[in-house]
Amino acid sequence: MADMTKQIMDIFNNPGAAKVMATLDASGKIHVVPHGSIMAIAPDKVAFAKLMKGKTWENLEERKTVSLTVFLQGKPGESEGYQVKGVCEKLETWGELVDKYRQNMPSGVNLAGAGTIKVEEVYDVSVGPNCGARIA
Repeated sequence: MADMTKQIMDIFNNPGAAKVMATLDASGKIHVVPHGSIMAIAPDKVAFAKLMKGKTWENLEERKTVSLTVFLQGKPGESEGYQVKGVCEKLETWGELVDKYRQNMPSGVNLAGAGTIKVEEVYDVSVGPNCGARIA
């Protein structure tokens, strides 16, 4: 188990940050998608919503392994980013988390479900000398 700092959580919760989720399929191939709904809900937990139950959902149901990257692009050389590796704890199609996401969805957009990820490792992927360093 690892904890994200407040600074890392703030970037995950920044709507202007680029967010990406990577999962593994049954053959070990990496599946990577942009995922704007990712948010830090505790130092050791991240939540996300899914608009459809596609490849990402299937991979998380079967393998649970996930990697998330969040990135804020600043001026050249001033970007900040983090990678979180973890395990999908929960996938649900109804409940408190799904309701919370539904409240923030535009009218007419259907939500297939939501999930949570337990943070196991945190890395700095910012441009600079600490890029690749494990933080937690």
